[in-house]
This record gives sequence, structure tokens and C-alpha cells, in this order.
Amino acid sequence: MTSYRFCRSDDVPLLVDAFNRCSESDASTEELTVARFKILIRELDLWTSSCMVAHTGASPIAVLLAAKRPEENWIYAVAVDPEHRRQGHGRHLMTSIGQKMAILGPPRLLAEAVEGSAGAGLLEACGYRAENRFTDFLAPPWPEAPQPPPILVEITVEDALAHGLFDLGRPRSWCRSIATLRACGSEIRGLAVVSESRIEAAALYRDEPAGGRQVLGLGSATGSASQPLLGLLLVQLRRDVRGPVVVPRVAADEAPDELMDRCGFQAATTWVGYAARAVSG
Repeated sequence: MTSYRFCRSDDVPLLVDAFNRCSESDASTEELTVARFKILIRELDLWTSSCMVAHTGASPIAVLLAAKRPEENWIYAVAVDPEHRRQGHGRHLMTSIGQKMAILGPPRLLAEAVEGSAGAGLLEACGYRAENRFTDFLAPPWPEAPQPPPILVEITVEDALAHGLFDLGRPRSWCRSIATLRACGSEIRGLAVVSESRIEAAALYRDEPAGGRQVLGLGSATGSASQPLLGLLLVQLRRDVRGPVVVPRVAADEAPDELMDRCGFQAATTWVGYAARAVSG
């Protein structure tokens, strides 16, 4: 018999173990650790009370990880053990989180899944509708590492916001939202192109321990991500790091495909952003 339950703050090791067990057949899924889970709590507002585990006997067979902010919830991942798939466990977890948020709020539910994947199919089967599309871009390491030109200056997330470089009304991936960038704290660095009167364009990023780099925010004073100055920043972020540069889950209005291509970035994975409204059972 299968049992389902929402979790508590002391269930983090259980959630980590369940996720790794249920995702072990997916080579693209990075193994989760307790330390990594705590980072996700801090940066993405992963909420243990919104997470669920399904058990058959003593063995976890399915898990749902979800984040929560005042305005909306985000389904970070749903994983079902390969031997227990297509038995309705994933749908049961999704229905349960929807019923809980219909009572406790907020009722808006968001999720992101790779286009055409089983996860996308599950979301659509559960009544989620596609609202946005995001793309992962990847550029190989730059062969040289010259000094940045003098027109580039370092900035913070708050500097970028104060100068109106990010259109807060535009849909962004949960991973690229302003709340996430602020939650990352000092790990996020910024690089900007300045003129005599203002900051013209900015990129927010963080360096990875293995030598690569993630670009988590792109914006410009004019609101047009296609302007050449933003391209200059992308090229510079490639040039002064030895490893590959990843720009994950980018919305088309943030950085058009043609701009990314000109700067040496190739489109990799396409994600679909889904939304639903929680309903009680």
C-alpha cells in the first residue's frame, strides 16, 4: 500500500534520499545533497512543507519538491521511481499540492519542464497551461583571457534594479527572478556598460567552482536586449573566464536567439513555463 505525506523541516535528508533514488535512471539529473538542498531553500525558497514523499513500505517511490513565495508556488521537481511509473503517483502528488495551496494559498502554481519531456506531459495532464518559453544557452571556453575594457564597471543586483535595467513586469524563469537573484546574495556579481549619463546595459552572473560561469540576468536601459552593448557584455563574460559560460532559462525578450548566436552561444535545452490555479478536492 502506498502512503503520501507532506514533509517537515527535519525531513530534508529524507527528501534528498527520495529524490536521488527516484531520479537515478535519469542521467541528466544532478545528484542532490543535503548541502545543495539548503542552498535551494535559500536561493529558490524551496519549502519543505510544500514537498511530498510517497512510500511503499519503507521505500520512497515518488517525491515532489516545491518552492513557495508570497505570490505563487513553483514545482521544482517531480520524480517517480522507474519501477512505479505510470501508476498515477506523480499525478497524485501534483493534485495534493494543488489542494493544499487552494486552502492555504497562494493559489497560483508554476512549473517548468523541458519541452516534449515526460515532465511536460505530466503537467499538461494535470491541467497546467503553457505560458512562457525559456532557453538554455551555452558557449565553450574562450581561448584567451584579456583584461576588460575601461567602459565596463562592476555593479550589484541592487544597482541594476535602481537604474531600471530589468523590466519587472516581464515573465522570467523562477531561477532568474529578482527574488532568486537577491537571495543568492554576494555570490551574484554584476558587469555593466556605462556612458557619461547612465548605465546602458548590465549582466548579473556567478562563477562556478569548476571554472565555468552562469549568467542569471541581462538587462538594458532602453529595454531592448538586442542592442550591441548587451552583446559586448556577453562576449566579455566569455573572454575573462576559462570554463564554459551557461545562460540558463532565458526568455526571448531578455536575449533574442540572434544576439546569443552572434556572441558565440548555442541554444541547448528549451523549457516551457507552465501555470495553474490551485483547486480544492
